[in-house]
Amino acid sequence: MPTKKKCIECREEIGVASKVCAKCGSKQPYKAKLEERKRKMTTEWRELQKKNSSLNKVYDSTNLQLHKWELLERHPLLLLGRKTPEGFHAECLCPWELDSEDFNDAIDTIRKIYEDSDYFPYSRCNKKEKKS
Repeated sequence: MPTKKKCIECREEIGVASKVCAKCGSKQPYKAKLEERKRKMTTEWRELQKKNSSLNKVYDSTNLQLHKWELLERHPLLLLGRKTPEGFHAECLCPWELDSEDFNDAIDTIRKIYEDSDYFPYSRCNKKEKKS
């Protein structure tokens, strides 16, 4: 794996993790390939996934990523929120099996905080609906 890259302005060799060129001070692009891949994920991609019923493929890919984190001795917990006719709902994806009462209580509490959070636009809408 390369440890050096060229500055986008002065073409000086700098470390691959450099955010700013030490010579000219110009800001370096951050994770350009990742940003390009994210740009390709458009509304058109979303509609295609829904049309082809490909949502399960996205779930499979997500579960695979969670498994990879677990192999790297990390313990991921992913909450996915979505709007349903009953309100805002959060589902929990977790790669390990812990079937204790304490774990289930903790997950329920986290899910409730997530669902009731003012951070999410859907949850704000639901709070207004509940008050009416």
